[in-house]
Amino acid sequence: MTDQDRSAEQQYDVCLSFAGQQRDYAREVAELLEAEGVKVFFDEYKTVDMWGEDTYTHLDEVYNYQSRFCLLFASADFARKVWPNHERRSAQARAIRSAGAYILPIRFDDTKIPGLRETIGYLDARDASPATVVKMLIAKMKRTPVLKTVKGTILVLATENPDLDLDRILEIALTRGRVEVPPELRSRTASRSTAVIPVSERTAAEVLSTVIPALESVAEDRLARLSGTTFRIGVHEGEVPAGNGLRCLDVAATEASVTAAVVDETLAAAPKADCVVVASQRIHDHVLRTGRAGAASYRQVTQPDGSALFLRVPGYAKPPVPGEPKDTAPGKTMNTVFLGQASVHHLGDNNYGGSNG
Repeated sequence: MTDQDRSAEQQYDVCLSFAGQQRDYAREVAELLEAEGVKVFFDEYKTVDMWGEDTYTHLDEVYNYQSRFCLLFASADFARKVWPNHERRSAQARAIRSAGAYILPIRFDDTKIPGLRETIGYLDARDASPATVVKMLIAKMKRTPVLKTVKGTILVLATENPDLDLDRILEIALTRGRVEVPPELRSRTASRSTAVIPVSERTAAEVLSTVIPALESVAEDRLARLSGTTFRIGVHEGEVPAGNGLRCLDVAATEASVTAAVVDETLAAAPKADCVVVASQRIHDHVLRTGRAGAASYRQVTQPDGSALFLRVPGYAKPPVPGEPKDTAPGKTMNTVFLGQASVHHLGDNNYGGSNG
């Protein structure tokens, strides 16, 4: 059988190549693709098929011959791992034989990947949610999408005291801001309330400048009656699948951010604080970096995994740094070419003579 005949016997619409550190992101992409009816090679789905097989040979067949596209999750972790590089070499061998785009890169950082030219169009995971990647791939495949997504600002309210009634605080603040969030874009537990505000309702900048101050104002009265209670507001921007109870990586990351150790340490260093706003890297890049929405009052902190959060503590010009002498705050004041700009048809294509980022 010739190489051309073997490539014609494709079993998968797309194969995923990634390092373990990006597994959660890759898993969500795989799940959403399967919901679209796309045939996906994702290692967790093929454990039985690979049982007893020569893994080296089996993966070469998948990445070199059996797939229509290869999503390559490029990162420093990918560059140093043995198996991802084996998959990459097989995929690159296939790409040489392909008339059109085969390798579709998704970058998690700026690490150079051997053989992956800077002129190849890519998506940037630092700016694109898994749902965005899936939507772009479906368009690349010229299929009609099944998945419905909502792009917007993710808000997470959290507290250790259920008596604070987070859902009521959120409802009042949304009403004051004349913002409507449908029930399918909200979820709650006893200590957390989550909502996605569609960009059609408010941009991320508008959420930071109007909705979040309203949340702080409503919460302030209740916090005065509940000693020892903290109110945490997480804010992120992303594209989420609709109708699945807000179960996705972007929401989970926002929920995790408000209880991060660096947030606890910052609150501990601010004796008069009972509220903190925790903004993500995307919010910083899209809003705070422009100087809008009280950007000067945020301080960047770094988590153990190297990712950044941006904190604001009402009542402090800037959040105190843990370990430094504690500030006795006088009182609360309230401050009110990756392909994000390109066509999906360029994903994975050579962009000679153009800027790629």
